[in-house]
Amino acid sequence: MFGSKLEHKARDPAACDSIGYDMRPQGPAAGFVGRFFLFFVYCFFLSLCHRKLERVGLHCRTGSPSRPLHDGAQNEDKNVSLAMLWAETLVTTGVCFLLAQGYYGVRAARERMERVRQTIITLAYSFIKTTTTDSGIGHGRQELQVLIYECLALLTAYPVALLEQMRGNTCEPAITRYCQDTSRALKRLRDGDDSVVASQFYRSEPWVIRGRGHHQFATIECFFEVFALQLQLEFTRQTMRTKGPSMTSQHLIYNLRNHFENFVDLGNLDDRRTPIIRENIDMLALAGRECGIFSFLDVAPIAFLWSVHLAGWLIAVYCPVQNCDWLVAWTPEEVEDSASLEFPSLSIMMVMAVLSVLSAMLTTILSEMWKMWDPFGAGTNTHAWTLGIASEIDNMLNEFYEYDTKGLIRKHAYMDPSAYLNDMGCGAGGSSGNRAQTV
Repeated sequence: MFGSKLEHKARDPAACDSIGYDMRPQGPAAGFVGRFFLFFVYCFFLSLCHRKLERVGLHCRTGSPSRPLHDGAQNEDKNVSLAMLWAETLVTTGVCFLLAQGYYGVRAARERMERVRQTIITLAYSFIKTTTTDSGIGHGRQELQVLIYECLALLTAYPVALLEQMRGNTCEPAITRYCQDTSRALKRLRDGDDSVVASQFYRSEPWVIRGRGHHQFATIECFFEVFALQLQLEFTRQTMRTKGPSMTSQHLIYNLRNHFENFVDLGNLDDRRTPIIRENIDMLALAGRECGIFSFLDVAPIAFLWSVHLAGWLIAVYCPVQNCDWLVAWTPEEVEDSASLEFPSLSIMMVMAVLSVLSAMLTTILSEMWKMWDPFGAGTNTHAWTLGIASEIDNMLNEFYEYDTKGLIRKHAYMDPSAYLNDMGCGAGGSSGNRAQTV
């Protein structure tokens, strides 16, 4: 009942009512209906009060007694009609041009976003499946497991931090420390320390968060997905901002490189695989910087956008006024010159609906134009991007729910075989997999 969409999603990660996994944002149906109702009320007001509006110079009736019939008035009407025609033509051209450019920007941004996603998943697989403890000087199994979880947390946090950076959010929460705490919490959860971790990090009401509420994890299956949601809440709630640009995403890449180089130096990674992983880290950093090119805070024709937007709204508002004679064309003759307010007939309401649809369509297209130029805001469902990456990492870590260890093609190289079997719940009868599913 209370709380934001992110908080409700964090409480129940499987629910898709408020936040889904489709990259396309919600359709303009709700906005169109609202604008249609607004313009219909506007047309209703013009039809109801057109006689009173004639006193201030708005002549809706063609043969109105208060309207002088001379050549000057007719020429004035022609000039206004010609000006409106040119204005509508220019606005239509501008909207079409901006929509085309915006659509190209959204498609190009989506390509970079998918490049970031694929590179993150490739790196996550490399850390999960190719690290080893066979070297005599490297990290042990227990220590390496925590470090692998920290690398996965860094990869999960990177798109969230990158997204907020491209939106101009200069908040810099201690994400690297959160990733360290998250890795230790996940290690304890997978070791079966349910009571200690659950009592320390979980609350039944996720919207009542005091201090660091980024560890409210209810299941291992959605561990990193909930972690991504909590990071987004952290960026939203923090009021402290830096004067300069945010460096959070660069800090995450920096820490990821440090962990990777330590793995290489200590022999936890095969030398034959290190060039590929190093190149993927470079590709991830480059793809993240390329995403920033298409953000709304980068180069954009702001003056042109606002000019077309304001001109379009003026046309949408003036369209019922220009055709207000349609709204009074079926007024009965006995009340045509009456000073009383007359309720519009059904025929006039049909005309109102047509004019309202035209104005609502124009303003809805203007709204879509702005969305196209903001691909990391309203142009796409960014939750599907960040949560989709986190969900893939969760699935790889949990072997895509393949709890039958005999059917696994390649086990996690950093985990002890006996601990791996215990985590998968082998030999537990009907409760097989419960340890990996629920905390």
